This record gives sequence, C-alpha cells and structure tokens, in this order.
Amino acid sequence: MEPVEITSYGHGGVGVCRVDGKVHFVEGALPGDRVTFEILREKKSWARASVVEVVEGGPHRREAPCPHASSCGGCDLQSALETSQHEWKRQIVAEQLARLGGVEIDVDEVVAASPPFGDRNRMDYSVVDGRPALHRRSSNDLVGLSTCLLLVQPLGDLFHRLGDLTGVDGITLRAGVNTGELLAVIDGDVPDHADEWDVAVCTVDRGRVVPILGRPHVHEEVAGVRFRITGTAFFQNSTPGAETLVSLVRAGTGGRSGVFVDLYAGGGLFALTSAGSFDRVVAVESASQTAGDLVHNAELNRPDVEVVHGRVEDVQLVPGEEVTVVVDPPRAGLGHEGVTTVLSANPDRIVYVSCEPGSLGRDVGLLGESGFGPTRVTPVDLFPQTHHIESVVVLDR
Repeated sequence: MEPVEITSYGHGGVGVCRVDGKVHFVEGALPGDRVTFEILREKKSWARASVVEVVEGGPHRREAPCPHASSCGGCDLQSALETSQHEWKRQIVAEQLARLGGVEIDVDEVVAASPPFGDRNRMDYSVVDGRPALHRRSSNDLVGLSTCLLLVQPLGDLFHRLGDLTGVDGITLRAGVNTGELLAVIDGDVPDHADEWDVAVCTVDRGRVVPILGRPHVHEEVAGVRFRITGTAFFQNSTPGAETLVSLVRAGTGGRSGVFVDLYAGGGLFALTSAGSFDRVVAVESASQTAGDLVHNAELNRPDVEVVHGRVEDVQLVPGEEVTVVVDPPRAGLGHEGVTTVLSANPDRIVYVSCEPGSLGRDVGLLGESGFGPTRVTPVDLFPQTHHIESVVVLDR
C-alpha cells in the first residue's frame, strides 16, 4: 500500500487518518507520521489497524530510550516527545467530555506529576523463560525484559537482582519511595535464591497474603500521612503522582465542612489526607486486602473514619447537609449504579478522580442529568510513556 499520513491522535492511544473517506485507527502511529499498516478489524465506517512501517517519522517522534520499546506493550508512547504526549492527553479529555458528556469546558494543561522515567513504585510482571515479562500491545504474547525504565531506582536495582525466575508465574515489585521499604509478591513457586534479593517476599493465595520473608507489606508516606500497603493491594503507582492528586483533591474540597464521603477509597489516600476540616468521614472499599489496609491506616491516622467494606454500587448512603463526595473508580467508571450511590448522599460537590476519559465523559453526562456540571478539569500525567490519563474533575450542582 502507499504510505498514509496520520493526522491526529485518538482515544485509546492510536493514530488517526482517513483512507477513501473511512476513519482508520492505527496502533503505533503518531500524528505527522507517514506509515504503511495492516488492517486488524474493519467495519463499514471505520477500521482498526497496526503499523507495518514508519516510512517517515513526524515532528512528534523520537528514538525511544528503552531497548524493548518496539516489542513491549508496556510503554505505547515512548516514541513520542513528552510535550506532545501531554497535549494529546489534554485534547482527549476535552473531546471525551464533549462527545460523551455533552460538556464543553476549558481543560487545564496537563500536570506532569512524575518524572518521564523512573517513576513507578509498583510493577506487575508475568514471567517467560525465567525473566520478567510484559505483553506485546493487543496481544497475549509475552516479551521477556532485560531492563525496565519505568521503575523507581530501588526497584530497578531489585529487577537486576532477580536472577532466574523459572517456576514463577508472575511477580509484583513495589516500593515505599519515602520509606525505602521494598516488597516482592510471588505468584507461583518462590525461588530458592529469593533470600538473596534483600527484600521482603510474600505470596497471595486466593486473596490471602502469605509472608515468606519479612512483612507482607510496605509503608508509604504521602502528604505527611503514613500508609500501609499489603501484598497486591491498590495504591497509586507513582508516589509524586499521589501527592499531586492529593493536592488537587484538597483544592477541590478546601474550605468545606460537613460530611466527606470517599468512594473506592483504597487504603485511604484521600479520606486521610484531605478531610481534615470535615466533621464526619465515610470511606467505602470493596477489595479485601485494600480494605484491611484502610482500616489499619484509619486507626493510626484518624480513628473516627467510618469504614464500609463493600461494593460502592451496593451502598445506600444517608443524606446529610453539606456533603462532599470524592470518587476514584476503576477504569470502568461509576456507571448508572455508582452514580445512584453518589446521588444517594445528596452531595452539593463531587470531586471525581478518573483514570479513563471515556468512562469519565459518560459519568459526567449521567451526573449532568441531576444538575451537576464540571467547574474545573485537570489532567494529570500519572502514567508517562503510555496513553493512560488521570484527571481530577470538580463538579457542583
């Protein structure tokens, strides 16, 4: 085929172009590139494709720093300049809010919360041929890695000490950046040489954490609060990114009092850092490991927090006066059930922490049906070198 010029960047991390009037979404392509591609899936009005060759790189393209960038799917934007990544992410948040939420609003510039590399305090790897591995993009194939530039330095050093992981199905590496604590969580057989890693080691069996060497958790400190993080329990995977999110949530809730409701509360990141002026704090979390951490962290930092262990969608909140709801849902977003729970508290302000612009746009539209509208939208680059986008949105009624 003749090379085709990519004209824009689309939601989901794809280059966009038109061929004979049909929109093509091309994985691995950047705006300004001239590429050839193969069709992966085709419909009447659109097609999904993958780059075969970058015939001529555009102005946003650079040589990727990682030797695995061409095969590993962990960093789908490593070949793009960071300034370009940020602008595309801002545009996508605005587009999804307009298209799915029916809201036209000036979106803030992207906050670069983390350094472009060496920012991850947690990485989950599969194992292939005895080495840590990640999937190729849009594939079940695994790529064995000799290095990973995403890791904070202590985890990068640990990565190179792992040695032969034959018999291991998967391994999670995590660090408390501000405490220096390290943990390896093993899925499969624990290597005989694990004691040489000089870190805590545990396994997780059907949700139950089993300590092997040392304690099955790390601690992290964010905004002056100490958090326990057990096994594979959820916590933000960038410590400076967590600090940025806390700052934005505080800005969205500052000067308010009454009731603070934290839905999808995790280990208590927002309930324990951003609700100091509130009279009552309710935190809801469903995952067992994470809810255990939430209870522990609340007892240490604010014992009066009311912890609810259960699905947000199953909770019926009691309406109060001057209610602020903070939500940090998974990629699927709130949906109709989650929105119903939020509205059951009769809030007058919602602070929505999103990790997926599409579900954010849909949910903003659903909340708009009850009179809520965004007053500020701030994208956060919590996942540099990938198309993933975090956003903090303040909505008032």
